[in-house]
Amino acid sequence: METLEARLERAWGVRQARFLPHLGVDDPLDTRAVSLTGASCALQCAHCSGHYLRTMIPIQTLAPQDARLEGATSLLISGGCDRTGRVPFSSHLVKLRAVRPGRRFNWHLGLVQEDDLPSLQGLVDVVSFDLVGDERTLRDVYGVDTGLEAYHRTFRLLRRRFPVIPHITVGLYGGAISGERAAIRWLQEERAEAVVFLVFIPTPGTRYARCLPPPPEEVAQLLAEARIALPDAILILGCMRPRGAYRRRLDPLAIRAGVNRIVKPEPSALEQARELGLQLDRRRECCAFSLPGLRPPPDTLRVSLGTEVALGMRQTRVDVLPSTAYLLLGDRDCAMACGFCAQARGSRARRDALSRVVWPTHTTEEVVAAVAHAPQPIGRICLQVTVHRNALEEAVATVRRLRQETSLPVSVSIRPPDVDGVGALLRAGADAVGLGLDAACERVYRSVKGPGWAPMLRLVEASCRRYGSRVRVHLMVGLGETEQELCTMVQQVYDWGGTVGLFAFTPLPGTALQDQPQPSLGRYRRMQVARYLIHQGLVRSERFRFDPSGRLVDVGLSDLEAVLADGKAFQTSGCPACNRPFYNERPGGPVYNYPRPLTDSEVAAALEALALSLGEGVPREWGAGIARQGEAQ
Repeated sequence: METLEARLERAWGVRQARFLPHLGVDDPLDTRAVSLTGASCALQCAHCSGHYLRTMIPIQTLAPQDARLEGATSLLISGGCDRTGRVPFSSHLVKLRAVRPGRRFNWHLGLVQEDDLPSLQGLVDVVSFDLVGDERTLRDVYGVDTGLEAYHRTFRLLRRRFPVIPHITVGLYGGAISGERAAIRWLQEERAEAVVFLVFIPTPGTRYARCLPPPPEEVAQLLAEARIALPDAILILGCMRPRGAYRRRLDPLAIRAGVNRIVKPEPSALEQARELGLQLDRRRECCAFSLPGLRPPPDTLRVSLGTEVALGMRQTRVDVLPSTAYLLLGDRDCAMACGFCAQARGSRARRDALSRVVWPTHTTEEVVAAVAHAPQPIGRICLQVTVHRNALEEAVATVRRLRQETSLPVSVSIRPPDVDGVGALLRAGADAVGLGLDAACERVYRSVKGPGWAPMLRLVEASCRRYGSRVRVHLMVGLGETEQELCTMVQQVYDWGGTVGLFAFTPLPGTALQDQPQPSLGRYRRMQVARYLIHQGLVRSERFRFDPSGRLVDVGLSDLEAVLADGKAFQTSGCPACNRPFYNERPGGPVYNYPRPLTDSEVAAALEALALSLGEGVPREWGAGIARQGEAQ
């Protein structure tokens, strides 16, 4: 059996690989706790008996200008349960709306029905939901006979509407570990974004008053198991845990077990964090508010014209329907000055354009309703995000809102502040995150996008190494790079564990690069083939051969024509179900990325445009004819 030291070491390795070296430290000085039932609770649970409700502000005595709320930026809204496990709240909503302005609300809700939830709209920033893993604990501790399924159903129901952080109390069954591991396994299946772990406290006046809490080492073992089972989830050691010597033993172990945040830690834990190289991130609110994306999604989103047609939001004819619903978050407020982009700072292009596509504005709820009933061939949602203030928070909130209504996979194209931003999007339900590196080398990046190559490349590398093929790196052909530079970067991305989506530069009126020509079709075809071969693991870029100008002339495959015969190399590359019709081309052609399978004649034309050796390769001494051909292509 694995020792505690070995388990802690393994858990710490997971944390190091998945998260930045930061530790959140929460002290909820600016959060007030409010009870909707005063000190009363019908369940009188074995571990609580309403004891902790007595420390909260009874809502019956609460006033909008109540001095007890002075300085409070958030409220924890809780209360006792009725015999069915429900916290009654409907009669208090008017009073809660009166104290809502300028404050965030964290709700401790028990079991709910779907009909209960509309009345909470606009009053919920996050829900804290107590979860157990076995029927025995429900029956003997809570005194309810609803069954685990009622709690699972409520968790899923709440999660469709609100951010939800499950809470697991370790040792809830009188200090014994009972269903905690089963609860962790269930949350693993549910892809939980975050979990708060509490520890049973023997409380005077309760049935469990004489019980002992579980040994700190057992709790640390469970935390380490959770870190390994939930490698991308934010793990929090919450406020409800024994104090004194117990906490002094547990807290340093919890740091080593890989928790991301800890409430009111002991000084010994902070010293442990510093020894492990963790930087402290201190906050003054309830730990539940640390979950990214708690702000509501933006009021509006933009939708590509083709997506409007595919979703039935517009009646018009298009040559090819998109197979992905393309959405845009941001309104000409991008901080970047990319020379090719209509949304860039300083661009004079159409406000509603991105590449060659027009993006009309709709309310977010209108868009959500449309994608919730998306017909075929829509198989994915792609959210593209400009670089603006609160972009990550808005993107996380939008992903979460979309996932509440649809099972379609969601991709997000964004420039997050750090690799943890990528993780936040994936935890919120994104299937993949696209990073717009665009340029193949620093020289091109500086000329087209400005400074910032080194930090962007570090972000790409760290994200690919941490999240693998769930990171899609966007590279653009025709910005001034050589084919050798682009092939080298494609190989580098795959070596880091990511994948590449290829785009053709498209000059747009009003952008800085409006007068720069598109890449030749031959050049783009060669880069499509290079990416395809690397993506499929058929050839590494080191086997490619280039002429003195950096043009690709041979890929080192004797059966290249057979490998390319199905035409897949020339279709749109990126996420599954992404076809981006006419993003880089006019309907009349030439077609850079085919949004559908190619015909035999189109495959033949693509192979002819390559001007590559399809069989035995080319000599290392380049003749004048090949050089002239390279210039023409």
